[in-house]
Amino acid sequence: MEFDPKEFGLVEDGSTIEVVTLEVQEGRMEEIVEVFQEVFSDFKPEGFSVIFSAVDLAHNKLIWIHRYEKGFDLSKRFYLGKYPKLVFCCSAGSRYDVREVSYEEITS
Repeated sequence: MEFDPKEFGLVEDGSTIEVVTLEVQEGRMEEIVEVFQEVFSDFKPEGFSVIFSAVDLAHNKLIWIHRYEKGFDLSKRFYLGKYPKLVFCCSAGSRYDVREVSYEEITS
């Protein structure tokens, strides 16, 4: 499979990319997927996009990657705490910033 990280904004271009991993409470995967879809059908500020999302059923995790374009107004940033229905389905979560990826390192 050919993968061009530039297509996903994964090469340094001044944008900010975050990876979010949520540990989902046992038995709440279906609910969190529905809530996730609701949240991101409404949360669409200019310059924000969800690049990827997936569920890991074996380990009860919801994972997504989102991107803020260069110059994004961070007062409009996504905060999990603003969405209690999403928070109440989780037992833990992590957010990581991706700052820079070398195209050569990915493709070699």
